[in-house]
Amino acid sequence: MFRMQRQLFLRIVDTLGNHDEYFQTMFDAIGRIGFSPLQKCIVAIQVLIYRSLANIVDDYVRIGETIILKFLENLVKA
Repeated sequence: MFRMQRQLFLRIVDTLGNHDEYFQTMFDAIGRIGFSPLQKCIVAIQVLIYRSLANIVDDYVRIGETIILKFLENLVKA
């Protein structure tokens, strides 16, 4: 339904990564790479724009509901 130009989306991701440390790639305690800034932004914007429930998005992106809500919370703060 809603389309966003790729350049605009990548600019948003880049700006968020420069503005907020949360939207940068991080590693967990044992050194595994976490979610990328692209993954975080895609999921958060999808929940925000489409008014999807986090648990519905969880079914096909395989990211937990609480993590999705954390992505959304940080996106709104940024």
